[in-house]
Amino acid sequence: MNTTPTPTRSPTPTPTPPVPGRARRRPRSFFDEIVVALAQPGPGLLLFVLGAGLVSLGLGQDANWDLKNHHYYNPWAFLNKRAAIDSAPAGLQSFLNPLPDLPFYALVAGGLPAWIVTFLMGLPAGVGAYFLFRIARRVVVDLRVHRRALALSAICLVAFTGTASLSQVGSTTNEWHTAALVLPALFLLVREGHRAAGPSRTMFALIGILLGLAVGLKPAAAPYAVAAAVVTLVCFRDRPRRHLAFGLLVVYGLLGFLVGYGYWGAWLAGRYDNPFFPYFNGIFRSEYWDPVNFVDPSFRPQTLKDWLTWPLRLAERNQAMTEPAMREPRLAVLYLVAVSLALSTVVDAIRGKRSVGAVIHERMPRSVQMVALFTFTAYGVWVVTSSSYRDTVVAELLASLLLVVGMGMALRGAKHRDLLIGVTCIAVVAQTLAPNWGRMRAGSGPWFDVQVPLVAPGALVVTAAEPVGYLVPFMAPGVRVMRLLGAYRDKASAPKLQQRMHDQVAAHDGPLFVLRRTGGTDANEEAMLAGYGLVRVDRACEPVRSNVEEKALEICPLERK
Repeated sequence: MNTTPTPTRSPTPTPTPPVPGRARRRPRSFFDEIVVALAQPGPGLLLFVLGAGLVSLGLGQDANWDLKNHHYYNPWAFLNKRAAIDSAPAGLQSFLNPLPDLPFYALVAGGLPAWIVTFLMGLPAGVGAYFLFRIARRVVVDLRVHRRALALSAICLVAFTGTASLSQVGSTTNEWHTAALVLPALFLLVREGHRAAGPSRTMFALIGILLGLAVGLKPAAAPYAVAAAVVTLVCFRDRPRRHLAFGLLVVYGLLGFLVGYGYWGAWLAGRYDNPFFPYFNGIFRSEYWDPVNFVDPSFRPQTLKDWLTWPLRLAERNQAMTEPAMREPRLAVLYLVAVSLALSTVVDAIRGKRSVGAVIHERMPRSVQMVALFTFTAYGVWVVTSSSYRDTVVAELLASLLLVVGMGMALRGAKHRDLLIGVTCIAVVAQTLAPNWGRMRAGSGPWFDVQVPLVAPGALVVTAAEPVGYLVPFMAPGVRVMRLLGAYRDKASAPKLQQRMHDQVAAHDGPLFVLRRTGGTDANEEAMLAGYGLVRVDRACEPVRSNVEEKALEICPLERK
């Protein structure tokens, strides 16, 4: 008998039936794995932050007008209690909240080399960029984009090369600092939109604090707070606890605002009778300044045609919303894409005998609706209240996101759609002209290399030049500095601040000097000195040395008439 066991054939495995309601996942590609890694708070955030620091180094050390005017002087004056000594050396910007500039001042005053400070100043841009990436990933997932890595690459290419976003990486303008608060808030808001059970109390409290803090530190962020409130009211109207969510957003937003601005606003109110002095003085009516609200219409559309075509104008080389020249095609392309999508939505609604809202809800996932409503609301508020393009980092980033996904929606079913989108994105980047705010090479030496001629303690230095506020910390201790805010107006309606300046000049019994630009005659300076009864002694002027100046400065003695 053959005892060898007869080989048995293994039964054919029965395929496991798919779980009902669960979609089959496609295998991840190498690029998909990169996307997943970049979305992680650990490696992803670290890579974005390091990348932003390197971009800041590549752009160079910041030397913009506002930095030389108040971004270094204000925190120094705040920490050294100079309010009782100086009189607006940084002009009206001397009264801006110094808290956002404290980190920059600490880095520079700590003696770190300029290249290290430049690198560290880029880190907030990395935080903002990371959360934009998270928002973009949520959007492309909800839109069921097949080539997600390609779509996200296009979004990042367009978003991170914009005129406002790229030009201000590492800048002291603090626009990226604002974005590092607003974009996490929007990310949480979009994520809450997917909670079927209704918004979380904790998350809306956090969203409110982030937005309120952003507005407190930089009031130019106010359009984003308004946009978040509109999104909460509109996009959560079908969810339970929506009114509670809005209330939490408002209450905690006010709390965040008080954290960022409360102390400074209370100090201004106590000293100048206006918590936003000298701004909004048409409302608060402080005697220290004229009853005006400082609304600058120069960057704002003036006619109906301007309002309708403003994004298209930005696509040309222009100075419509900035002092330096710029060219920004992103809003123009998004404008055309949005018009195209709006028309096709209306046509489809008419053909299908459906409401426009129903077609929008069918085509646009909740995340896209929220980002679009947030962006367009913020843009509208910004145009009405400011129109300074430098304030649009967040809106520009989100517009870039909408531009890419909007083209995908408008070209659905088109042959070579991805190629058309890619070519458009490259063309947008190629046509971009970022404004030059002022940069210089970041070396191994100190941020400021400044030498001010020795002025005796107890002297009063007046100036009509700007921007020169950053020079004050390098003057001898005990020296008082005053920027003359105009020739004294000898009439009852002169603001109290100006009257106080006139009285201080008249009562000063020590030496007097003027800080000025060399060469030529400044008619404004001559009028101001004449108004205060002062005459410059040109033969005794001494030069000021500064590594961040293009035009030379000097200090000259003054004599009374």
